[in-house]
Amino acid sequence: MNFRIRFFRRHAAAIVAFSLAGTALQCIEMPLDPVAPTYGAPLFLTLVDITRTLEDMMSKDTSTVRRDNSGGYYFQDVQTGQPTGVEAIKVQPAPSVAQVALDTFQVAAVPSTQFGFGGSSFGLDSWPPPPLPPDTPFPGANATVPGEAINFSSFFEFLAIQRGTLTLNVTNTLPVTVKFERPILLKNDTPSDTTTIAVFSLDSLIEGESKSVTSDLVGKFVYGTLKTDSLSLGFSPRSGPFTVDPTDSLVFTFTSTPITVDSARAVIPGQPIASIDDTVIVIDTTVSLANASFSSGEFIARMVNNLDINVGIRLQFDNFRSTIPPRNVLTINRVLLPRETYDFPVLLDTLNIVNPTPDAVGTNMKFSVGIETINSGGQLSTVSSSDYVRAEFLPAGEFALKSVTGRIDPMTLPILSGASGADIGEAADKFSGGFTFDSVRIAVKLALTGGFQTDYNLVLEARNSKTGAVDSITLPPPIGGIQTTFDPSAGPAVIELGNSQGLNTFLQRFVPNFPDTFIVRGSVTINPLNGEGSIYDTTKLYQDVTVYFPLKFGLANGRMEELTPLNPHGTFPKKFVSDVRESALQFKITNHMPVGLKFRARLVGYDSLAGRRDTLLFIPSNGLTQDIDPAPVDGGGAVTAPVPGNFTITLSAQEVEKFNMSDSIFIRIDMQSTGNGVQAVRFRASDYVRVIMGGGLVYIVNRQD
Repeated sequence: MNFRIRFFRRHAAAIVAFSLAGTALQCIEMPLDPVAPTYGAPLFLTLVDITRTLEDMMSKDTSTVRRDNSGGYYFQDVQTGQPTGVEAIKVQPAPSVAQVALDTFQVAAVPSTQFGFGGSSFGLDSWPPPPLPPDTPFPGANATVPGEAINFSSFFEFLAIQRGTLTLNVTNTLPVTVKFERPILLKNDTPSDTTTIAVFSLDSLIEGESKSVTSDLVGKFVYGTLKTDSLSLGFSPRSGPFTVDPTDSLVFTFTSTPITVDSARAVIPGQPIASIDDTVIVIDTTVSLANASFSSGEFIARMVNNLDINVGIRLQFDNFRSTIPPRNVLTINRVLLPRETYDFPVLLDTLNIVNPTPDAVGTNMKFSVGIETINSGGQLSTVSSSDYVRAEFLPAGEFALKSVTGRIDPMTLPILSGASGADIGEAADKFSGGFTFDSVRIAVKLALTGGFQTDYNLVLEARNSKTGAVDSITLPPPIGGIQTTFDPSAGPAVIELGNSQGLNTFLQRFVPNFPDTFIVRGSVTINPLNGEGSIYDTTKLYQDVTVYFPLKFGLANGRMEELTPLNPHGTFPKKFVSDVRESALQFKITNHMPVGLKFRARLVGYDSLAGRRDTLLFIPSNGLTQDIDPAPVDGGGAVTAPVPGNFTITLSAQEVEKFNMSDSIFIRIDMQSTGNGVQAVRFRASDYVRVIMGGGLVYIVNRQD
């Protein structure tokens, strides 16, 4: 979008000062009492300059909206219909593999671990020692004690933690206040790794007090052998004697939440896992099956456990159903031991294919494998989130189809194929009104690779995904026909819709928007005079839809609207406004579109009297429109030259004040092509409307009050 807005309102005072500078430099005879002359200084400020081209509003998707050699636009989409196959043949399915990784998993919370230090560990004894008097105050003391080893190796050797916390609780039963001179550090304790994995910050604990601190373990690699760093403690002074009993101590207790890990060597508790992967089994690359039964065939469902622990696996084939009610989906559940491979044979004569949404070309069916449970049986095992189980679909030769259920006479096949509609970008949002389309065509082609007469009952359904509008039109007989039937042996049936078939009237129902999707929906009936049966050949039905949508149309009661914010920092000083002798808004509108324009605008801002945002000025002030003629067009409906439309609106001092309060301008341009919108004209990328708004002022210089 070519969108240029220039604001000089904030510099208005500077412009005036510059205008006066020339006056100050003129050589004049100085009177005894100099008096500067009073005169009017004209100013012109360009406030808004907007250009809207048709190219700005067109879709950039050149796969469907294209420009012709002369700069015009046309829309064309050809979508080949998806063949609906009903076959009874032998097919050779391809082997398929589905693999699912374990992803993160849990280990049990570490067991509560406790250790403590009595008074003797800090050199702290009952006070006062002889021969000091009993009332001697305790002066305080400091002590450092070595770190304490913590061993979790019977539960885990290492953990790569994704989620979990470790909590330290410290209880003081000593008769003095204990101060922690530095944080308590918990570190890995291996020859190769002494990394700090948790930090616990405490201030002090009075006698009998207990405090807990939690440290996040996210992203930490923790070994099963740990050690606290040395403790640096202070003991606060106190008055009076006290006794340190053997049971008095500083007790440290570690606990944790259940820990989620990315990898570990640990005891893995039994837990549910929701890790599933879907893949596709290709039964055939061309035959499309909705329902089928088998006369023979076999495949192996192989399950491979790549983990060092027990894994519960669920294998499911969504489209294979048992022939016995309630016709359950083929599902295989199995607990595999570490590194176990298990083969499960499947005989197809006990199964049907049920495929509610058949593929248009070929038959693809869903095949999923999932990890349901894991456990290490109480043993330390090495497991990673990238460890996987694998399922394999291994066909043992051809599958022989016994039947495809349905009707051969009559046999009704559903039809659902479509093509995109005309998505022309912002035009659908900016324009409203009625359009008369020229040369719009939609063609539907049906072909059947068989020799049966075929009836069809089809509609063309149009949709607009933005507005939710949906409507349809019944497809007429094919070209050259009088009934909705065709003989496939004579070639494809071509069904065409144009203005003579009511397409223009049909598209009018979507105004002010365009359909963005066209769908052929309905059914065809093969050999309608015969009864039920099964098909054992390769009969297929093909269809495609072609939409041709040239951007040459008539426009009636069209509208384009644009809300443009003005510069919020650009205002005229009040003194400057009071010295404006004359003011006007000048509009220069250039119309390079093949439609007549009716221009109107509103200046919008905060109305302090009304206490809300509102329209402050109408342009024109009488609320009517300023008309601009359509640009002249040639015989093909294309613009040959732009048409100017200039006008000026004089502002009173009060209106200048309101202009100064405005922060936006709302522009509305009504459009209509020649002949009240009936004549179709051609729009090109270079067609545009340009709106320039300027403010013309005459400022009183050296006003004599």
